[in-house]
Amino acid sequence: MIPWIAAPLDIHEPLGNVPPFPQSLSTLPLPICGAPDQDEVRDGAISATYQHAISFLRRSWVASFYPDYQMHAAFFWLILASDSFMALLSERRPRALILLGHYCAIMQRMNGPWWTKRDWDLEITKIVSVLDARWIGYLDWNTSDSLSVWDWDESGSYDMMTWISQQTLDIS
Repeated sequence: MIPWIAAPLDIHEPLGNVPPFPQSLSTLPLPICGAPDQDEVRDGAISATYQHAISFLRRSWVASFYPDYQMHAAFFWLILASDSFMALLSERRPRALILLGHYCAIMQRMNGPWWTKRDWDLEITKIVSVLDARWIGYLDWNTSDSLSVWDWDESGSYDMMTWISQQTLDIS
């Protein structure tokens, strides 16, 4: 393993006024009754692939709250995501796209170097535009300062459906 990649392992969950890691991701890789496309995650290998991707995403999320580790946050998830996850992402599977959306939300919130600056809102919009309404519940960003162009409710969560209904998306 590349030495600088291991660094985020020694940091702990951020304290203080920090939003929690999105709870919806805990059920994303599981065939829970009522969840969309349960058949996909009944395959143990696919479920495990998503579980690993989520665990690495969580480590990137933790690292993103520490200025000294923001470079780790930017690369950790992308470098350690498995080839099988990348294959699911290239197939544009909704669960993989949701994880990519959460990664974009992490990147949007960070104050990293110039090469991390990007229109992450636009990237998230593209991802959301290819998901149907069944998946919206998994897009609970829970980062009150992360996506400043969105309106947040009193609990610090965003009603994604409201935002989508207000947008004019050009997906041509």
